[in-house]
Amino acid sequence: MKNTILSLFALAAVVSSCGSDNNNDSSNNPSNDNYLPLTVDNYWKYEVSADNAVVGTDSLYIEKDTTINANVYKKFAANYLATELPFGFFTGIMNGNSLRKSGSKLLLTGTTGLSLSAELPVDVDIVDLPVFDSAASSGTVVGSKNGSFSQTISGFPVTVTYNLTATQGETLASYTVPGGESYSNVKSVVLKLNLGVAASLQIFPGVPPTSIPVLQPQDVVVSTVYFANNIGMIYASTNIAYELEDFSSFGISLPIPQTFSQTQTEKLIAHQVE
Repeated sequence: MKNTILSLFALAAVVSSCGSDNNNDSSNNPSNDNYLPLTVDNYWKYEVSADNAVVGTDSLYIEKDTTINANVYKKFAANYLATELPFGFFTGIMNGNSLRKSGSKLLLTGTTGLSLSAELPVDVDIVDLPVFDSAASSGTVVGSKNGSFSQTISGFPVTVTYNLTATQGETLASYTVPGGESYSNVKSVVLKLNLGVAASLQIFPGVPPTSIPVLQPQDVVVSTVYFANNIGMIYASTNIAYELEDFSSFGISLPIPQTFSQTQTEKLIAHQVE
């Protein structure tokens, strides 16, 4: 994950879904909700695994207050060293970005970065994108952003289209993290990134370039993120996969692997919040 897909949306989430269980009254009252405590110096430490093998640990903390367009946000940072990239998806999308709470919603501002390779970075600027809403019912799309941009890869002009969505997931009276602890008053959100890439190629001399799909629109990231009231993010399960078109019969070699698939988990192992 660290080398293949560095961080995503901050995109949030930007953050995932399953079913619903509304047995706990306090978790349905936004005035009592604090699913991501936003106090400077709060921190969370996660064990990160890829395909069931531990790859490292990440530390996520609230660095400082920052003001953007007259609104006060909490700025997040990861791993204390700017040169040390996060292993995990959630830590990666929060790293360097800013969050504020408005009513029952968590709003994210910053730049999400998704890299299928060094040659294909996907950076999306977001402003107050809702990535979680404790008052929303399961299945509600709480935030979305779509668009496109152009760049050059290995000398070929390409157009990248994206669609990012955050969908409110389950409400659980209790939840046991796989291989970990049990928590009460838990809500989840599903973050999904759909990506498509097309290259502009001149197949015949004198004929205008033709748009050729390289990556058919597909969900390349689907992440389910769980939050416990008064604690924060306790567990995330992220599926990352893509399949490029096969141009080998034309003698064309793409600068990234044709297929990729990985399941990543982030499990809370320590925290300090106020």
